Amino acid sequence: MVKEKILGIIKNILKKEGYKKKSNSFYKTYNDVIFVINLQKSQWGERFYINIGLWYKKIEAEMEFPKEYQCHLRFRIEDFQKIKHSINKILDPNNDIVDIDKFEIEFKNIIPGLDNYLKELSDKNKLLDIIQTKNTMSNRMDLKLRKWLGVNAGD
Repeated sequence: MVKEKILGIIKNILKKEGYKKKSNSFYKTYNDVIFVINLQKSQWGERFYINIGLWYKKIEAEMEFPKEYQCHLRFRIEDFQKIKHSINKILDPNNDIVDIDKFEIEFKNIIPGLDNYLKELSDKNKLLDIIQTKNTMSNRMDLKLRKWLGVNAGD
């Protein structure tokens, strides 16, 4: 029941941002990149995760609805630098109840910044800059993306 409420909130917010829902995932195409936002329930309790994926069409033939785990670049929403606090605490397993109202407010506030960040990650040069200057994302890339960017596994 909680999962359906969270999915409903995510759907309402992301629909306004141009995302389409399929199963527990939401999709939006920007230039040659498909953004994937996926809700995953922990198998060990009431914890929920929001997974993010980017599918680069220039690397592989387009998949209309790639699963988050198939994407070239993957991370969890708490890895997004601007929100390390709020969403993680709301969806935390130590809380007895997921605060649905608080989740809706926080998620609504996060999406514009997250969407802009995904747009940055969709640009090859900006992605390389983020990897090199902030030393982030390199461990979240698959081998096809590394090859396309010219980044070695140890970088």
